[in-house]
Amino acid sequence: MSRASLSWIFYLLAAAALVLFLNARQAPVELFKTDEERAAFMRAVGADPETRVIALVTSWCGACRAAEDGLAEAGIPFVRLDIESNGPGAALFERAVAAGTSRAIPKLVVGRFLVDRRDVFAAAAATGTPAPAR
Repeated sequence: MSRASLSWIFYLLAAAALVLFLNARQAPVELFKTDEERAAFMRAVGADPETRVIALVTSWCGACRAAEDGLAEAGIPFVRLDIESNGPGAALFERAVAAGTSRAIPKLVVGRFLVDRRDVFAAAAATGTPAPAR
């Protein structure tokens, strides 16, 4: 093979690796060890323990507003916790970061797990939240 052919192969492999990296989804991270721990957290923030989705957001974040709008439009009940003004919400955010996730927001918790925001609808349906009508 010529040197030019090897260069093209290298660039194609690098581009493929970049696409895979950018499209990688975060694996679910367990933030609550038990359902009882989660229910106690929900009661502590004044929320119904049966609500399956927690949105960790800020007031200024456009992606947070989009996630909240998407959940509301899909009819998925959720608890909104502003990590800048809600102590337990901030603590849960820091727990997620300590578990190895980025500091990016929004963070969505379904049941006991932090999930990628692109997977929240499937995860919510899998944990008993009615699937959105599409």
